[in-house]
Amino acid sequence: MAIDIQKPAPLALGDRYYYTLTSYEPVSIEVEVPLVTDADVDMAVRSIAAERGVTPEQMTDEWIKANLDGAESLAQVRDAVRSQLAQMNQQLVDSSKPAKAAEELAKRLVQAVPADEVARYREGVRQQFEMELAEEGLTRETFLSSSGASPASLEHMFDQEAKTAAEQSAALDAYAQEKKLSIDDTEIPGLLRLPPKDAAQLIDDARAHGQIEQLRQAAVRNKAAQVVTAEASCSYHHETAEEAKARIAQYEALEQFAAARQDAEPPAEPAAESGFKLV
Repeated sequence: MAIDIQKPAPLALGDRYYYTLTSYEPVSIEVEVPLVTDADVDMAVRSIAAERGVTPEQMTDEWIKANLDGAESLAQVRDAVRSQLAQMNQQLVDSSKPAKAAEELAKRLVQAVPADEVARYREGVRQQFEMELAEEGLTRETFLSSSGASPASLEHMFDQEAKTAAEQSAALDAYAQEKKLSIDDTEIPGLLRLPPKDAAQLIDDARAHGQIEQLRQAAVRNKAAQVVTAEASCSYHHETAEEAKARIAQYEALEQFAAARQDAEPPAEPAAESGFKLV
């Protein structure tokens, strides 16, 4: 069982590892707040136009009045889009905090996560990646072609993501144990973000296969993440114009690749709407 030689192995009891942290005090995190630029609005307007089978140039004030409820002009559309992008960015800021908090907490791990545990997480990372590719209608080869990544770099990404996930989970487990966090089964649906009906079936299956403790552990870990995030000291870094320009360049490159790929393939089912609603 290979481990980081600079850290000791965790205590192993049965099929579970036990970890400790150097500190259980609240963590400090910094969260980036994206900048809403004209280029962001341009991309969103292009998406709205594409959903309705027109080009951005065809979205004149007259066309907008006839086809978009609640809008009278392109300027009004752009203002509405800018406002919605700002709201989406705030949601993104809030949703990024748990991962940031867990990342900081993982820096306090006293023990190294064993290789067999990291390997278990790696398989989950790989399966998630393959599933997301399939949902986008992509293969591993097309992903590598569009991103410019090599097969070796992709495998390295799996390694790094698995190590990160395993360490964060270990840190949250250590925190939950120190703080004596516990749950009852009625909390599992909310903590695992599952509809009650799905959660009931999952709990029944877990009991039937002797995996109920693993399910509870996952729920307790999520409860620990909520506590760590709520208690974290948070500062904010506002994206600069230069950082926004680099981000948008990446989006536009992906957009161009998707357009070229679409031109080279037979027509597909209509895409789902982007989520921008004019109100």
